[in-house]
Amino acid sequence: MLAGAVPGGSDTGRLVTLATIDELWSDYLAAVAELRAGTVWISLGGGNPMGDFLRRLHAMFEELQRTIDEEIPARLNGGEPTLPEWRERGATWTYLTTDEPFGRMSERAMRGLVRMVQRTLRG
Repeated sequence: MLAGAVPGGSDTGRLVTLATIDELWSDYLAAVAELRAGTVWISLGGGNPMGDFLRRLHAMFEELQRTIDEEIPARLNGGEPTLPEWRERGATWTYLTTDEPFGRMSERAMRGLVRMVQRTLRG
């Protein structure tokens, strides 16, 4: 048996499962981006934005897991499952690990000063 193969699992079942997880994960990422964008309001209100964000994020992830567990059987038992056209997918999610991909302003200023001093010393 192949590693990762499910005994008795069909190709259609696996494709529906993957499509369901993919769709729900994309929705989850969109909700996370919206939640993140709204954290500034918690900060302006004098709250704890990081704690609130993490609490809500955890609840959203648990909801995602429950939804996946409920949605896959519903789609598989709802008659003839329709397989997605993978070429029709239009969403590609790309995330930066930081909001400042080129470093903080102070770091960029220091690198610029170092380059300027190096050019002065060379020339």
